[in-house]
Amino acid sequence: MNTIFLRFADRPEALALLGAVGLTAETETGPVLLPLVMTAAGPVYPDLVFGTGVIALPTGALDGDGLPVLAPVEGCHVNLLAPDGWPLAGALASKVVTPDSPVCVFAG
Repeated sequence: MNTIFLRFADRPEALALLGAVGLTAETETGPVLLPLVMTAAGPVYPDLVFGTGVIALPTGALDGDGLPVLAPVEGCHVNLLAPDGWPLAGALASKVVTPDSPVCVFAG
């Protein structure tokens, strides 16, 4: 299994493109991410990072209490846990990013 890191312009784009490859389902409250089970390759697990897709990183500044000031990183972030060799759909290929130090990863 390997993790594929994706960044979309915003949540609607993420859900639309993930839906186009079968990784979302419509519910009464809107689209949700679902595991996709592929017969030959095994399951693919999508994760909307932190439940919102928003990552915040330290700016280097400190607030009045001495705590780091955080700022959101541009985009909506989704991690996919996929079997080795899983063919990434063309619609998602341009959304792949390679973080130097991922802030959210799958356990294990």
